[in-house]
Amino acid sequence: MLRKTEKLLAKLTPTTKELDLQNHRLTEVPEAVRHATGLRHLLLCINNITALPPWIGELTELVDLNLFTCKLTALPRELSRCSKLKYLEVTNNPLGEVPSVLRKMGSIESLGLSGCDLKQLPTWIDELTKLRDLELDNNELTDLPVTLANLECLKQFEADRNEFPPPLARLARLNSPKRLLEHLANLRDARSDH
Repeated sequence: MLRKTEKLLAKLTPTTKELDLQNHRLTEVPEAVRHATGLRHLLLCINNITALPPWIGELTELVDLNLFTCKLTALPRELSRCSKLKYLEVTNNPLGEVPSVLRKMGSIESLGLSGCDLKQLPTWIDELTKLRDLELDNNELTDLPVTLANLECLKQFEADRNEFPPPLARLARLNSPKRLLEHLANLRDARSDH
C-alpha cells in the first residue's frame, strides 16, 4: 500500500484535478497534497486520519472532499477558505457536533453527516442556503431546529435511525424534505406567533 501511495503522490502537480487516496492506511494527509493546488476532487475516505492540516485551506479549487470513515473529531477553520467546496462527506467520523467552520461555507450543496455522534443540529444550519442534500442518519438527534425549514433548495434529506420522538421519527423516515420542512415551518410559525 505504501508503494501505491508514494507513486500517486509522486505524480502530483499543481494542475492535478483528482486524487484518490481512499483506503491507503493514512494517519495524516500527506504533505505532497498541499502542492496540488488545482485539486477539485480529493478522496481521503477509509483512512485513520485524525485531523486535517490547516493547509487544507490552500486547496481553494476543491469542489468535492470525501472524508468518509476517517477518525476526525473536528474540521479546521481554514477549511472555510475552500470557497468552491460543494460536496463534503464526513460520514462516520466521531465529530460529536456539526463543525462550526461549516457556517462560513455557503457554497456547500451536499453534506454527509451520518454516523457522526451528533446530538443536535445548530440553528444556523439555514445559513447553508445552497444545501440540496443533507444526510443525518445514525446519529443521536432528538429534535431538528425549525430553521431547517428555511432551506429552500433542500431536495434530499435523510435522518433515519436517530432518537426523535414518534411524530418527527415518522417524518424523518419518509426521507421527504418537503413534508418535513412543512412540519418544521408550521412549528416555526407557531413559535413566532407567541
